Amino acid sequence: MRRWFYIGLLWCVAAFGLAAAETFVLSDGSTLVGDLIPRSSFNRDGVMVKTPDGKFSRRVPYKQLSKETLQRLLSHPEARPFVEPLVEPPPEAIQIVEETKRENREIKVKPVPNKLEMPAAPPKFIALAYSPVTLLLFILIYGGSIYGAYEIAIFKNRPAWLVCGTAAVLPVLGAVLFLLLPAAPVKSQEQLAAEAAAAEGAQPAEAEPLPEDMPPPPPEEEAPAGPQYPPTQVFARGQFIINRRFFETKFAPYLKPVLGDEEKDMQIIVRSARGEYTGQKFSKITPNEIYLLVAKGPATEEIKLPFIEITEVILKHKDAPMP
Repeated sequence: MRRWFYIGLLWCVAAFGLAAAETFVLSDGSTLVGDLIPRSSFNRDGVMVKTPDGKFSRRVPYKQLSKETLQRLLSHPEARPFVEPLVEPPPEAIQIVEETKRENREIKVKPVPNKLEMPAAPPKFIALAYSPVTLLLFILIYGGSIYGAYEIAIFKNRPAWLVCGTAAVLPVLGAVLFLLLPAAPVKSQEQLAAEAAAAEGAQPAEAEPLPEDMPPPPPEEEAPAGPQYPPTQVFARGQFIINRRFFETKFAPYLKPVLGDEEKDMQIIVRSARGEYTGQKFSKITPNEIYLLVAKGPATEEIKLPFIEITEVILKHKDAPMP
């Protein structure tokens, strides 16, 4: 009786083992048959089973399993984490996921109650007028026009207040207008002296007639004549254009290496923004400046004088009084 019991138990165990055996179909058509090993058959490297002869099979990567086998392993809790990334979801599931993503991407703008409307944008030319860059450019052009008018007034021998005032009222156009006009003629020293006398009203009064019974006044004694000096010449900016040509024409004898007999007793006084300098001759001249030899005791010093800084040049005898 006991013998039949053990025989039946062995048949039950064999039947249970056959029922628990798993069959894995590979992508090349071969199969892998064996029992699953709890907590060991599935890992990240693949699946391994215990074959019917009691040995362990090699570990087969999941990529070598067929699609049907991978789909069946999704129901196994130990294999699901490794198999799920390799199984393509059905088209219905893909469509549902895409629709969900599309709905999440859509931005639904809800109406805002009592929303303030944006003011209308001004025209482009008005917005450009209020731009800081436009205002800065206007200031630069306006200031440059007035400065250019001042230089044109010097070049054309015109009153600076007239040219600069016109440029202030008509920027750029006023300066261009005076630039196109011919230069004003330079007045001589006699004309300037006559105009100054006329402005001051320095006209000699007519002598009143003397009474008949009054003796005539004694003749005035003539003052002894003083030394005669060459006339002093004054060249002021505004009456003369002070540049290289001016010195080459008016002071040509004083640009020579050796002064002549008539120039040895003469002095050149140059007044500029840097101060007043007195010398006898010029050492050299360049397109923008001139060099004056100034006596410093027994030696001489070369002073550089830019044309733009010179306001007046005086040529006089060394013993003649200053004008």
